[in-house]
Amino acid sequence: MNKYILLFLCLAITFTWLNNTQNIAIQNEDGLDQPISKDEAREMIKSAAFKLMGPNFDTSLKKAIELAKNDSEAYANGPATCFSPDTDPAVIEEFYRNRRHIENSLGLPDPNSRYNLTSRWLSTATDGGGLGQGDITTLTWSYVPNGTPIGNGGCQRPDAGTFSSDFITFFNGIYGPPTIPGDFTTAPWHTVFLNMFNSWSAVSGLIFVYEPNDDGATVVTGGSGIVGVRGDMRISGHLIDGNSGVLACNYYPQNGDMIIDTGDNWFGMNSGTGTSNVLAHEVGHGVGLQHVCPINTTKLMEPFVTTAFLGPQEDDILATNRHYGDPDGVNDTSGVATFLGANANPTSYSRAQRSIDDDVDTDYFSFTVSGSTELTGTLTPTGTTYLDGTQTGGGPGGCTPGAPFNALTVSDLMLEIVGTDGVT
Repeated sequence: MNKYILLFLCLAITFTWLNNTQNIAIQNEDGLDQPISKDEAREMIKSAAFKLMGPNFDTSLKKAIELAKNDSEAYANGPATCFSPDTDPAVIEEFYRNRRHIENSLGLPDPNSRYNLTSRWLSTATDGGGLGQGDITTLTWSYVPNGTPIGNGGCQRPDAGTFSSDFITFFNGIYGPPTIPGDFTTAPWHTVFLNMFNSWSAVSGLIFVYEPNDDGATVVTGGSGIVGVRGDMRISGHLIDGNSGVLACNYYPQNGDMIIDTGDNWFGMNSGTGTSNVLAHEVGHGVGLQHVCPINTTKLMEPFVTTAFLGPQEDDILATNRHYGDPDGVNDTSGVATFLGANANPTSYSRAQRSIDDDVDTDYFSFTVSGSTELTGTLTPTGTTYLDGTQTGGGPGGCTPGAPFNALTVSDLMLEIVGTDGVT
């Protein structure tokens, strides 16, 4: 049991005592009892709890305040921190409650929007600039060499400064080293990353390409990668806070760099689904997704990692489709329609789980036939109703209870059959 859990067990007992006691007193500087109200006592306890949350949380909040003073946009696009399931939810609740106070004081918009999105990638190493909502996007990714400096305080470290990445040594120790020294594609853990990135590509217009080179430039420098030099999204790691608490953090676009806590035994003890979901969750932040609530193990982007499923789920998929379109990618005009096939005999073609990114998006599909035949087309909306909320410090783990969201009725869909000219 870690110190946070012990602390909040004590607080729970104290609150029970407050709820059942009429007279409350504290000792003043002279050692005499001084009566106080229940509300005053609760505020004192909450203040003490926040002070004892741990230096990494305290430092993170101070960084947020400094960013907020100097650049509200930089604050909004700062790193997203993800926690081990055994981290006490009350700690995170207080942390995000204080962050939301900063956002309110800056006049930043309430993040309670559909899918809880932040910014998307506007330029990448391979695509160049000019990218916008719904555009299929290629992102390169790379592993930083051991010893690569990690700037910006190393995400959640309690001490300021620049740190060196030891991610490769850490994952070598869990999965085994590359069979060809220096060629990370021969490392057992490379497959973990490939499968994880593919889980995002399979459900969205995101294309991830491994960049075998990384020049060791300081992590968290921001901006697009450089082909043949380093990836858009870079994988690194160093000691953050050890076991429990922070598992990893990831910066939002236009950055995307990941920092793994190489002092946490979670990864060694959960080298399958657990680690894969942590990495996929971090990549979600790296492509512009915020945390989503409530914590009920139904969405990859919930604040706590889960092993109840593998990879992106319904809400996560809808979010990335909004930002980057679906796997068919560039089929917004008849000239670049997705080709379904050609068959001399009557046959059927289908595409499952495709989507539009907004109410003016049109997706084209084409096929050829050798003669006259009867044509039937069917469009079937899919989706479920689930709770969807934000992480603002309002409940366990900083989560709001959420409101019912019916993914089946987001948009009115229409199917139209047109000729080869795309108009008739």
